[in-house]
Amino acid sequence: MIRIGTDIIEIERVAKNLNSDAFLKRVYSPEERKFFPRPWRAENMAARFCAKEALIKVLGERIPFNEISVLNDEKGRPYYDLTGKAKALQKALGIEYIDLSLSHCKDYAVAFACGQCVDERKG
Repeated sequence: MIRIGTDIIEIERVAKNLNSDAFLKRVYSPEERKFFPRPWRAENMAARFCAKEALIKVLGERIPFNEISVLNDEKGRPYYDLTGKAKALQKALGIEYIDLSLSHCKDYAVAFACGQCVDERKG
């Protein structure tokens, strides 16, 4: 079973909040805040915001954004690192793999997530 999620956002909506510590702590994990040195590029942070929304759609349940880290591997490919309720829900649903694609243009950022369930009956 495949579970998918997608999201799109205006970059400006995220950009105007990047100076708010409350917003940053609520949306981005400590790992993300360390991974991306300031000044953060609004388009990158907006894409990560979308990635979190897309994953919530894959999981089918609202979870804290800061339990979802969106990082990049050594080749620059984005991936999820989950903790807390997000990780527990992934396991409960039998989702073994979650692929992620991010993109942005001048005004918008978008993310697409695809989770593959090991046991098709759980999807």
